[in-house]
Amino acid sequence: MTILHRKKMMMNKNNEIVQPDQKQIVEYKSQYLQNFDPIDFLGEGGFGIVFEARNKLMDENYAIKRVTFPSRDECKDRVKREVKALAKLEHANIVKYFNAWIEEPPRGWQEEQDKMWSMWMSKSEYDTTSDSHSERKETIQYLYIQMELCQKNSLSKWLLQTKNRDIKDILRIFGQITKGVEFIHSKSLIHRDLKPSNIFFSLDNQIKIGDFGLVTEMINSDPETEYDDNQHTAQVGTQLYMSPEQIRGESYDFKVDIYSLGVILFELLNSFTTDSERIKTLQELKEGRLPDHFFKTFKEAPAIDFMYNMLSPIAKVRLNASRIIGILIMKFGQFELHTGPGMVNFNNLFG
Repeated sequence: MTILHRKKMMMNKNNEIVQPDQKQIVEYKSQYLQNFDPIDFLGEGGFGIVFEARNKLMDENYAIKRVTFPSRDECKDRVKREVKALAKLEHANIVKYFNAWIEEPPRGWQEEQDKMWSMWMSKSEYDTTSDSHSERKETIQYLYIQMELCQKNSLSKWLLQTKNRDIKDILRIFGQITKGVEFIHSKSLIHRDLKPSNIFFSLDNQIKIGDFGLVTEMINSDPETEYDDNQHTAQVGTQLYMSPEQIRGESYDFKVDIYSLGVILFELLNSFTTDSERIKTLQELKEGRLPDHFFKTFKEAPAIDFMYNMLSPIAKVRLNASRIIGILIMKFGQFELHTGPGMVNFNNLFG
């Protein structure tokens, strides 16, 4: 029996999940449950949890992200601004945002709903404790974001599962990521948290950048303006892709995304046996050290220079996204950034 079938057996007339032997605790109509049938749990992170759900009117599946809404007014205003900005990011290589709304269920209501979901899945798959704040006394608001549904596996999973990589696939993936970053920067936005786990594959296998960190400030009218970043996550997995200026807590501009692109390209070009090996190698990369086998594989100096440019500790030295795309197109042509037939030689990047 699917999750949707089990869920329908437990629904009351208001589309709330209730236990068969339990009376409804409170009367509350959730906009999410009125308009969508939850199908599956997709994942969770620092900024919320994501479900796959089917829109009852459109009869189409979407990804629905639920984020605990900030309690402070200034944080609320910031999140609202960011959601409005994300709605403008319509690009082939960015996860499309369709709609967003806020819900404020009665105290305890969401916790009861989450308990029912957790009964159907192991705790390792679904745990909303951090999102629902079950120990808190006050009423909590939740931000729901309706997004394009992508494949469940991210680029991070693809890297783990694909050890022997065709260079044409690497170029296609990297080129599409860079195109998405170029568009983000053209809208005076900085992603600030580019990493494989935030990059997805659409249902037709195109690259999609997602997870824009809605609880962090990332919007400014001028893409050249520097940011003072004191609240960025300090998790190891994120720090591996963060620029030196971000880690030092210094002001920065959109070139932080270029540094992250450099790390992602390096990881695309190198497969690792263990996660500890990956972490160790990426930490050494931040110190300017490339592994010996990288030099043996890519003997041409221009290819090494290209990598070092994006990973330069000096932000202004790094190429911008438009320049990177121009180089890729000049050397390999537009087709390589889409389907990429045939083999290409990364060593010829600048040669």
